[in-house]
Amino acid sequence: VTFDVVSKKGAYLGGLIFPGMEMSLDALSEKAALLPKVNLKRPSFIIGKTTKDSMASGAFYGYAAMCDGLVNKFEKRFNQKFFVLATGGNASLISPLSSSIKKVDADLVLRGVNLAFRKFRKNFI
Repeated sequence: VTFDVVSKKGAYLGGLIFPGMEMSLDALSEKAALLPKVNLKRPSFIIGKTTKDSMASGAFYGYAAMCDGLVNKFEKRFNQKFFVLATGGNASLISPLSSSIKKVDADLVLRGVNLAFRKFRKNFI
């Protein structure tokens, strides 16, 4: 999971990198002997009643809260409101749980790579 901050003029201001939800859940089950493997499935309730449900809730609601908390810190640091665009495969899973995500575009990076390829095609062939 990456958070990248881009100015209104398109300048990259910096970012943060975190392990993703799958990696976090895998690490829990691999490193804690009694915790099971959990598939990435959105829980129906914030507080799980089983170990698997609790792990899933921790991942989903934890990452949504992390997103909201970081956006809040960014907005205080830069003294302005941010437009948050979530990309990637799990963006649509987290966005309903996050108040800060305004738009989801799961294919943004792939479209950007395609655009760059078309622009610089002669350099690749």
